Amino acid sequence: MKLKAAVIDLDGTLLTSGKIITDRTAAALLAAKSSGLQLIFATARPPRAVALLQPDLRQLGSVVYYNGALYHCSVSKQSFHFPIHRELAGEIIGYCLQLNPEAALSIEVMDHWYSFRPLDYTKTIQAKEPPAVLESAKINEYDCTKILLADFSHADRLYEKYDGQLHIVVTDDGALVQIMAGGVSKEAAVRQLCVNLGIEMKDVMCFGDDFNDLGLFGECGYPVAMGNAAPQLKQAACEITDTNDLDGVAQVLERWLSADAPQFTGKKVGS
Repeated sequence: MKLKAAVIDLDGTLLTSGKIITDRTAAALLAAKSSGLQLIFATARPPRAVALLQPDLRQLGSVVYYNGALYHCSVSKQSFHFPIHRELAGEIIGYCLQLNPEAALSIEVMDHWYSFRPLDYTKTIQAKEPPAVLESAKINEYDCTKILLADFSHADRLYEKYDGQLHIVVTDDGALVQIMAGGVSKEAAVRQLCVNLGIEMKDVMCFGDDFNDLGLFGECGYPVAMGNAAPQLKQAACEITDTNDLDGVAQVLERWLSADAPQFTGKKVGS
């Protein structure tokens, strides 16, 4: 296969446990971009968090935020937003709080983060700042880019009630439930970006570590699981690289840039 693009998750993949990109990985990204490889960064994080962690990321390539609910194309310079409509969002919020009134529920609205009571997300998603507290009466005023739930054990009920209407992902070892509009996913966003870039998905390499990367692994031609990835991703991968703390992404990109590039055959580890 001839690789034309690389899709790279952030947390647990590109970023180390200390939330940095090492010098080696930064050099590999720059070299890959200079060689003509299109870079797409795909994360569950909002734009403000990505800008805080890596302010220059959009200069390297396109960025998919909120698991695909918002993304920016580096070529067209356009941004695309696919939220949960306010009426459905209000219904979902009411249902979640009915199931578990003590759940830590918050909403993301185009890079603004709100909750209906003071919440501490420092342990769940290592957020440094809490969401702004919003009056509950204002729930129906917002189309929600994403709904977040922590301390919530009824994800199965959500799957059952909203099957086909929502994209629900459980991450962070079951600690976080992320709810996006139906049809929203990392792979859907990447698919559209690749259309814009004139690239076929079979010519795309992707890197990931958690369950919200599984869709990408199913569609990209050469999925690479991190050494610290969930077992399901390792089973679906063509290759298992080193961990995020040991420059696993850089190791593969460096090899792609070398004379050994033909080894990218697209054969899955579990096949």
